[in-house]
Amino acid sequence: MRLLDKERTGFSYVDSHTRKEIYRESDHDGVQIVLRGALIPKPAPRATLRSDTLSDPGVRAAIGGLLAETTDLTTDTADALWNRVLHIGLEHQRVRAKARGARRQEIIRTIKRLQDRLKGMPECRKYRRVA
Repeated sequence: MRLLDKERTGFSYVDSHTRKEIYRESDHDGVQIVLRGALIPKPAPRATLRSDTLSDPGVRAAIGGLLAETTDLTTDTADALWNRVLHIGLEHQRVRAKARGARRQEIIRTIKRLQDRLKGMPECRKYRRVA
């Protein structure tokens, strides 16, 4: 990375209307950065729990029961406990997402049905009610 002065950051271009070359000098210094590709793979995305999942009463009860079952908490059992909590939360999020998707499809189907009804209907009182 290095700092470039105003004169070096200037550029020229051809104006599309006048076909003249125009040189523009930058109004500030610039930073030149060279990026190189690396063979380091991108890490896999981590599963996360949203705050509304943790505040859901069913999830809270399930996690509370899980914590009540745990008698001794050591570093070895903490990872297993966290994985079970994560599994409970992710399962809840999956069920909610599936329900939202079904509701979305139902709304889209209803809108499509109403639009099809409007296509062949003359403009009258029924038309305005459907619209």
